[in-house]
Amino acid sequence: MAKYITKKGQEKLLAELRRLKNESVPRLSKEINEALAQGDLSENAEYHSAKDDLTNVQKMIAKLENALNSAMVIDEKKMSSDKVYLGATVEVKASSGDTDEYTVVSAEEADPVEGLISSVSPIGRALLGRQVGEKVTFETPGGQRQVEIISIRRE
Repeated sequence: MAKYITKKGQEKLLAELRRLKNESVPRLSKEINEALAQGDLSENAEYHSAKDDLTNVQKMIAKLENALNSAMVIDEKKMSSDKVYLGATVEVKASSGDTDEYTVVSAEEADPVEGLISSVSPIGRALLGRQVGEKVTFETPGGQRQVEIISIRRE
Protein backbone atom coordinates (compact mmCIF):
# COMPACT_ATOMS: atom_id res chain seq x y z
CA MET A 1 0.00 0.00 0.00
CA ALA A 2 1.40 3.39 -0.99
CA LYS A 3 1.80 6.03 1.66
CA TYR A 4 1.38 9.68 0.95
CA ILE A 5 4.19 12.12 1.66
CA THR A 6 4.75 15.82 1.04
CA LYS A 7 7.48 17.06 -1.31
CA LYS A 8 9.31 18.53 1.68
CA GLY A 9 9.11 15.18 3.46
CA GLN A 10 10.48 13.39 0.41
CA GLU A 11 13.39 15.83 0.25
CA LYS A 12 14.13 15.29 3.96
CA LEU A 13 14.17 11.51 3.55
CA LEU A 14 16.38 11.76 0.45
CA ALA A 15 18.83 14.02 2.29
CA GLU A 16 19.06 11.54 5.17
CA LEU A 17 19.56 8.67 2.73
CA ARG A 18 22.39 10.55 0.97
CA ARG A 19 24.00 11.39 4.32
CA LEU A 20 23.95 7.76 5.42
CA LYS A 21 25.31 6.47 2.10
CA ASN A 22 27.92 9.20 1.56
CA GLU A 23 29.10 9.81 5.13
CA SER A 24 28.15 7.06 7.55
CA VAL A 25 28.86 4.00 5.41
CA PRO A 26 32.33 5.16 4.27
CA ARG A 27 33.27 6.27 7.81
CA LEU A 28 32.18 2.99 9.37
CA SER A 29 33.83 0.95 6.61
CA LYS A 30 37.08 2.81 7.31
CA GLU A 31 36.73 2.10 11.05
CA ILE A 32 36.18 -1.60 10.34
CA ASN A 33 39.25 -1.75 8.08
CA GLU A 34 41.39 0.02 10.69
CA ALA A 35 40.19 -2.39 13.36
CA LEU A 36 40.90 -5.37 11.07
CA ALA A 37 44.46 -4.13 10.65
CA GLN A 38 44.95 -4.40 14.41
CA GLY A 39 44.76 -8.18 14.24
CA ASP A 40 42.88 -10.33 16.77
CA LEU A 41 39.17 -9.57 16.31
CA SER A 42 37.92 -11.64 19.24
CA GLU A 43 38.78 -8.89 21.72
CA ASN A 44 38.58 -5.89 19.39
CA ALA A 45 35.73 -3.75 20.73
CA GLU A 46 36.22 -1.09 18.02
CA TYR A 47 35.71 -3.70 15.30
CA HIS A 48 32.53 -5.13 16.84
CA SER A 49 31.12 -1.67 17.57
CA ALA A 50 31.77 -0.40 14.03
CA LYS A 51 30.35 -3.60 12.54
CA ASP A 52 27.17 -3.28 14.63
CA ASP A 53 26.87 0.41 13.69
CA LEU A 54 27.29 -0.42 10.00
CA THR A 55 24.55 -3.07 10.24
CA ASN A 56 22.22 -0.52 11.85
CA VAL A 57 23.02 2.07 9.16
CA GLN A 58 22.36 -0.49 6.43
CA LYS A 59 18.98 -1.30 8.02
CA MET A 60 18.14 2.41 8.14
CA ILE A 61 19.15 2.81 4.48
CA ALA A 62 16.87 -0.10 3.52
CA LYS A 63 14.01 1.39 5.56
CA LEU A 64 14.43 4.82 3.92
CA GLU A 65 14.67 3.32 0.43
CA ASN A 66 11.53 1.28 1.07
CA ALA A 67 9.67 4.33 2.39
CA LEU A 68 10.73 6.41 -0.62
CA ASN A 69 9.89 3.67 -3.13
CA SER A 70 6.40 3.16 -1.73
CA ALA A 71 5.64 6.85 -1.19
CA MET A 72 3.21 8.81 -3.30
CA VAL A 73 4.31 12.45 -3.30
CA ILE A 74 1.35 14.78 -3.13
CA ASP A 75 1.32 18.04 -5.06
CA GLU A 76 0.27 20.48 -2.37
CA LYS A 77 -0.27 23.24 -4.96
CA LYS A 78 -3.13 21.23 -6.45
CA MET A 79 -4.82 20.74 -3.11
CA SER A 80 -7.77 22.88 -2.14
CA SER A 81 -7.19 25.30 0.71
CA ASP A 82 -10.78 25.07 1.94
CA LYS A 83 -10.20 21.69 3.64
CA VAL A 84 -7.43 20.19 5.74
CA TYR A 85 -5.26 17.79 3.76
CA LEU A 86 -1.78 16.32 3.96
CA GLY A 87 0.67 19.22 3.82
CA ALA A 88 -1.84 21.83 5.03
CA THR A 89 -0.94 24.18 7.83
CA VAL A 90 -3.86 24.57 10.21
CA GLU A 91 -4.40 27.16 12.93
CA VAL A 92 -6.66 25.92 15.70
CA LYS A 93 -8.13 27.53 18.80
CA ALA A 94 -8.78 25.60 21.99
CA SER A 95 -11.75 26.31 24.26
CA SER A 96 -9.29 28.13 26.56
CA GLY A 97 -8.65 30.62 23.75
CA ASP A 98 -5.10 29.39 23.15
CA THR A 99 -4.13 28.98 19.52
CA ASP A 100 -1.76 26.49 17.95
CA GLU A 101 -0.53 25.91 14.44
CA TYR A 102 0.14 22.47 12.98
CA THR A 103 1.18 21.15 9.61
CA VAL A 104 -0.39 17.77 8.84
CA VAL A 105 2.23 15.41 7.39
CA SER A 106 2.87 11.69 6.94
CA ALA A 107 3.99 9.59 9.90
CA GLU A 108 7.55 9.51 8.49
CA GLU A 109 7.72 13.31 8.47
CA ALA A 110 6.12 13.97 11.86
CA ASP A 111 8.03 16.12 14.34
CA PRO A 112 5.67 17.49 17.01
CA VAL A 113 8.35 19.84 18.37
CA GLU A 114 8.41 21.52 14.94
CA GLY A 115 4.60 21.56 14.71
CA LEU A 116 4.56 18.72 12.17
CA ILE A 117 1.80 16.33 13.21
CA SER A 118 1.15 12.94 11.71
CA SER A 119 -2.00 12.42 9.70
CA VAL A 120 -2.51 9.21 11.70
CA SER A 121 -2.21 10.91 15.10
CA PRO A 122 -5.47 11.57 16.95
CA ILE A 123 -5.49 15.29 16.09
CA GLY A 124 -4.24 14.68 12.55
CA ARG A 125 -7.04 12.19 11.86
CA ALA A 126 -9.60 14.53 13.40
CA LEU A 127 -8.47 17.49 11.26
CA LEU A 128 -8.28 15.77 7.85
CA GLY A 129 -11.10 16.79 5.53
CA ARG A 130 -12.42 19.48 7.89
CA GLN A 131 -13.03 23.16 7.07
CA VAL A 132 -12.51 26.54 8.72
CA GLY A 133 -15.03 27.09 11.50
CA GLU A 134 -15.48 23.40 12.26
CA LYS A 135 -14.91 22.12 15.76
CA VAL A 136 -13.10 18.81 16.03
CA THR A 137 -12.87 16.51 19.02
CA PHE A 138 -10.09 13.99 19.56
CA GLU A 139 -8.62 11.83 22.30
CA THR A 140 -5.30 12.63 23.96
CA PRO A 141 -3.50 10.82 26.77
CA GLY A 142 -4.90 13.54 29.05
CA GLY A 143 -8.47 13.04 27.88
CA GLN A 144 -10.76 14.39 25.20
CA ARG A 145 -9.91 17.76 23.59
CA GLN A 146 -11.79 20.01 21.25
CA VAL A 147 -10.40 22.69 18.94
CA GLU A 148 -11.89 24.99 16.33
CA ILE A 149 -10.22 25.40 12.93
CA ILE A 150 -9.35 29.08 12.50
CA SER A 151 -7.44 28.97 9.22
CA ILE A 152 -6.04 26.56 6.64
CA ARG A 153 -3.20 27.39 4.30
CA ARG A 154 -0.71 25.62 2.15
CA GLU A 155 2.97 26.37 2.34
